[in-house]
Amino acid sequence: MSILMQRHPFLILFMSLFLVVGCTESSKSEGGMMNVPEEGNYHFKAFIDKDIETQYQQMRNVVSELNESTDINLTETAVLNRSEAILEKYGHLIDDFPTYILIDHSGIVVNTSDADEIVNFMKTEK
Repeated sequence: MSILMQRHPFLILFMSLFLVVGCTESSKSEGGMMNVPEEGNYHFKAFIDKDIETQYQQMRNVVSELNESTDINLTETAVLNRSEAILEKYGHLIDDFPTYILIDHSGIVVNTSDADEIVNFMKTEK
């Protein structure tokens, strides 16, 4: 390693800087698993158990209210059904089903199992 540093000190510095920047960007978006929208926009993710009709209906109501709100610029909506793959990828964000997540440019602003919390957040943002 010392020979490499003696011959290519800028290469080592560049690689270190690249690693730090990459880790910083990933942490902004929950390890790269959640897309972070542009400032002024929101993304909504719903993690539901598709076999429970009330969860699906609650999610549809929240999405409908988000879309009707003129103060919330919703640019992405995702509904993810409970599965092993979803739990592996997003399990650290899910305490229970359903889970609703609202994301702005700074990251996750609401993570809840209560659909009313999303609606109340929208009202405070107006």
